[in-house]
Amino acid sequence: MNKNKIIALSMYTKEKIKIFSGSGKTAAGDFLNWDIHDVIGHIAFWLNYSKTQLINMKTKKQFDHIENLEDTNFNAYTMYKGKPLEEVIKETEDLFTEYLRLADPFTEEELEQKDYFPGVSLELWKCMVLDLFIHPIMHILHYYLKEGMYREFTEEIKTSGKDFLDYSGNRMDVFSFKEFYGDQSEKISRFTKLQDFSGERDNELLRGVIQFNIEEN
Repeated sequence: MNKNKIIALSMYTKEKIKIFSGSGKTAAGDFLNWDIHDVIGHIAFWLNYSKTQLINMKTKKQFDHIENLEDTNFNAYTMYKGKPLEEVIKETEDLFTEYLRLADPFTEEELEQKDYFPGVSLELWKCMVLDLFIHPIMHILHYYLKEGMYREFTEEIKTSGKDFLDYSGNRMDVFSFKEFYGDQSEKISRFTKLQDFSGERDNELLRGVIQFNIEEN
């Protein structure tokens, strides 16, 4: 994937997050039931973390390892909970801009190299697309699914689903929501409701996403 495509995907995500600006949403969720404020705060935290790793990569500094993912996510949740939604969105927009600025010097050849990050055997471009597009959009999709916003979920799959498949080499597990649910029966229930709601049975990709998540153990 070339640099222009990475930029385009980043800009798509950035604009997607902006639609929640002025929505009147408040930080009403809790750590086990995030609202959109919590989702965007989570995205901001991990963008900032990944941005720092790009800096470390260029300056040959030691990478910042995450020892306990759940504790880190809880600390991020707490940190952003007290900030107004508009402030969190603005910070996230700025982080997208800063990330792309730091990514710009990498050549197309460097984007294809692996093993930049300890223990992660992914091309650099895949790491960037994961940071800027896959991870944020998956969280937004999960928010739609959790809130019963099935029309919005459907439209997002139709809009960005091909880019997910391009990223994954047409592997459907890129759409796996397993990690969002400790109780997999809840995941199956939500996708069954989406299936019942959806009038998009002629949309092959949407059918595939639903079927994969219902059948996945």
